[in-house]
Amino acid sequence: MPEQPELEVPDSASITRTRRDDYVLVVDDDWMNREVIETYLQSAGYRVITVNSGERALEVAASEPPSLVVLDLKMPGMDGFETCRRLKADGRTRFTPVMVITGVDDDDDRRQAIQTGADDFLTKPFNSLVMLTRVRSLLRLYRLQLALDERNAMLNQILARQKSGTIGPPVDGKQAEATATLRDVTVCFAQIRGLDEYATAHTAAEAAHLLSQLNSVLVTTIEKYHGTFDRLIGSATLSFFGAPEANEHDNRRAAQMALAMQTAFQDVLAQHQNAARKLGLSIGLHAGETITGYLGLPSQAPYTIVGDTVEIARYLQDRAPAGYVLISKAVYQPIKEMVEVKPLQPLQIAGRHDPIGVYRLLNVKNQLEDN
Repeated sequence: MPEQPELEVPDSASITRTRRDDYVLVVDDDWMNREVIETYLQSAGYRVITVNSGERALEVAASEPPSLVVLDLKMPGMDGFETCRRLKADGRTRFTPVMVITGVDDDDDRRQAIQTGADDFLTKPFNSLVMLTRVRSLLRLYRLQLALDERNAMLNQILARQKSGTIGPPVDGKQAEATATLRDVTVCFAQIRGLDEYATAHTAAEAAHLLSQLNSVLVTTIEKYHGTFDRLIGSATLSFFGAPEANEHDNRRAAQMALAMQTAFQDVLAQHQNAARKLGLSIGLHAGETITGYLGLPSQAPYTIVGDTVEIARYLQDRAPAGYVLISKAVYQPIKEMVEVKPLQPLQIAGRHDPIGVYRLLNVKNQLEDN
């Protein structure tokens, strides 16, 4: 539909401040679509900025990152696919949810939009109730992501200071090269499942509070069993045994810790009504050789681990249902007389010739007393 110049706002921007710092960026070359969407959103109390091109959307987003982008796919010049791709490639808007506008039967457009990073779809003709419900859900998840990033950064800083007596503070890149070594470690990857569903049914503050509690008990459990906390990755926790100091009981301690994490996780959920039905913890353990040391950016390198062992632990966690601890044969073999397990079908991992032996960890017998 052609533009109506007399209705076009100068510089293609219309700004109404009504709801804190959140704002929705509406991108559509059709002036009528922009006005309809803007009216719906403003009636719900959202601040809205409208633009008529992908190029202008990138300019506005760069100067003031939006909380949500509503994006038309079919526009002259830079279309919605390319606009979405660039928004997701920019660190300032990487996690900003994008809801694209599509027709009822545009399945090809939907598939391509998903490939470029789109988070949801708005079908024409617009239904105000459906649109506002999806907007609220996407904004809730966006606020949760911001709260999670902030809390993770804070917790990582606190834990870095707590373990500085053993590991020491981050070092610069030249020092880091001298510390890198190959070591046998046992890696634990733990992932909280069901956060998206929980967040859509609760406020961002409620979700962030619960997530903070869960992360705190998981990290406390790692320290109790003398594991090395590495970092939080979204809703996942990475830890390991065997570095910077190795112990003959590393595999056993890792197994005990994993089961204790499941218990501590459920104890927290028991304090939150209905949370147990939505959230779960899946854990993967694998042992092997990794590069350990102060690894990272040239300006600052924290103590961490990298390598195939970490990826296999993550792979096991990804295959573990909520409430399960999956351990590889490399973890199981040295402690097979000390644990109760259920053998599972070996997993074939892409790029590896031999399948990985997998067991569900059920119990650790004769628990170590010196935790």
